[in-house]
Amino acid sequence: TRCCRRCFTSAVFASWCTLTRVPDRRRRRRTTATMLLSLPCARRCSAFFYRLHTSSTTVECRDLIRSFGWDATEHFLQQDAQELNRVLCEKIEESLKGTDQERAIQDLFEGEMENYIECTDVVYKSARKETFYDIQLNVNVAKEDGKSVTTIEDALDDFADLEVLDGEDKYEAEGHGKQRAVKGI
Repeated sequence: TRCCRRCFTSAVFASWCTLTRVPDRRRRRRTTATMLLSLPCARRCSAFFYRLHTSSTTVECRDLIRSFGWDATEHFLQQDAQELNRVLCEKIEESLKGTDQERAIQDLFEGEMENYIECTDVVYKSARKETFYDIQLNVNVAKEDGKSVTTIEDALDDFADLEVLDGEDKYEAEGHGKQRAVKGI
């Protein structure tokens, strides 16, 4: 099994190798990021990434794959960078269960957002909070209004844009029937 030098995998591994720069909110003696980097899979990740940048040939990744607890069949599953990062988080969470660092991944990556729908013609609002480890952003796309999403800032603005629910997309508001509304985060 070989990994290409320019695949998205190296970007995911690189992001994990930079975790030492994440400040620790709880001021523990060993920071969460430092502890994560002491795990066998993180050490192998760091060594693998070093070899990717210093080798002029394709780099073997068997040891790295085994350190995630994957077998040969799991390695060949189609994944994008987001899926790979999620798998890494799950594997590290599993390895930390029952330790004082059990919430390390949550402390580093978990966020919370509120999704809501608010009617425009009657007083009615529905809201729900949900947690997330990552969000999907659309970059390098043209929007319906002719504008382009070319930067992370544009993508975040696009992600947070309100969606108008009207016509066939009207919202079924409890006790009010179908209503015009806006949907947002």
